[in-house]
Amino acid sequence: MAKKQLVHCRICKACIDRDNQTDWVEPSPKWFYHISCYEDFAKKKGQIREGDINAEVEDDIWKSAVYDYFRKDLKMGLNYPKFTSQWDNFLKKNMTAKGIYFSLRYFYEIAKGDPSKSENGIGIVPHIYNEGTEYWGNRNQRDKGICARIEEQIRQAEAAKVVVIHRKKQPKQNKREIDLASIAAMEDEE
Repeated sequence: MAKKQLVHCRICKACIDRDNQTDWVEPSPKWFYHISCYEDFAKKKGQIREGDINAEVEDDIWKSAVYDYFRKDLKMGLNYPKFTSQWDNFLKKNMTAKGIYFSLRYFYEIAKGDPSKSENGIGIVPHIYNEGTEYWGNRNQRDKGICARIEEQIRQAEAAKVVVIHRKKQPKQNKREIDLASIAAMEDEE
């Protein structure tokens, strides 16, 4: 029997050996996916069909996660208008918000990218997006559910983030009223 050609998953871009691997699916001719990648893709596609509001909320959570990652983990500032502009441009180029987050985590944690060269933005994303998503796809295959665990941590942090502290109002101090007549009388005495 002839050996089948290697193919690549359309989501994570990792190789699929159709002869030796069983964790792949071909929903359409010549469209190959890992089963876990395809399930995530189908879930996300279903959310987008239900309404763009859900997708926008998801994007906002990931945007907040990227901002927190830069501020808290990398201890560096972001130029927020620049960051927002880059974020919106990347989403228009069919990059996912989750993919942007994981690509940045890959670049700074795994590839040991230099945060000082970021110029307070996320302009590196188009250059590392495919590499980062491939890394996390492979990592998710090895360590089942690592991306889901990271995602759950982000959702828990987002839910626990809001803490409102109300300050007691200080009683107003009585200000002395100035009597203009007394000032006029003092001027008259001089």
